[in-house]
Amino acid sequence: TECIYFAYEKLGDYLLANYFIEKLDKYNLKNSFINNILPYINSNLYHHKGLVEAFSVLIPENFNGTEIYELLEPNNIVVDCFLKSLPYRSASIPQSTVEWVLKNISNENFNADIFYMLYSCATMPNHPFNAEFMFDYLSKFSMKERDSFFITILNKIYLDTDMNPIVRLIDWCWSSKDKSYIDDESIFLAAIAIAWLFSTSNRRLRDSATKALICILINRTNLILKLLQKFKNID
Repeated sequence: TECIYFAYEKLGDYLLANYFIEKLDKYNLKNSFINNILPYINSNLYHHKGLVEAFSVLIPENFNGTEIYELLEPNNIVVDCFLKSLPYRSASIPQSTVEWVLKNISNENFNADIFYMLYSCATMPNHPFNAEFMFDYLSKFSMKERDSFFITILNKIYLDTDMNPIVRLIDWCWSSKDKSYIDDESIFLAAIAIAWLFSTSNRRLRDSATKALICILINRTNLILKLLQKFKNID
């Protein structure tokens, strides 16, 4: 039997997911998913994680915002794939998905992964999970309440790998690449996300965030007062 193998694994996962999606019945989505796809990926869910990630993007786009956790048991692998799909989506994110994130953001099993996703989406204008979402959620708490969970999450994300979304955001702010073409809204969203990093107990992260904020606002002084007003009631 002849077969085609894709050296770039994510491309292969995407094309295979597209192939499977053609077999799904939009009027009986869950049953057709169970019959056509579940037997294949359930044999080794971890091995097929890349395929589940592809489904997490393609299924909501093709089936009116249906999320992968509605078709598969929402275990840690499925939720991780779902959260990783959100930065690649915007229009296909329904209100029910926003509500799911709000419901689970305090869940200790998922909260670090959710904030990892929020920092990945932070600078995207019009994205439902950009830095404004993070601000609306965190600003509800007093400093004591917020520090009891947020410091641990920040430090966990920052120390997780060398290329996490917090490090990427700081490195981008520090870079000497021309940013004049980037609109004020995106810069302001980045500033909001960075400002929340000042909460951390990690001195290196706090110092890096301070320098990052200076770097992105040094040529956008019109945004400084706006940022101060944004945080004026945050203790």
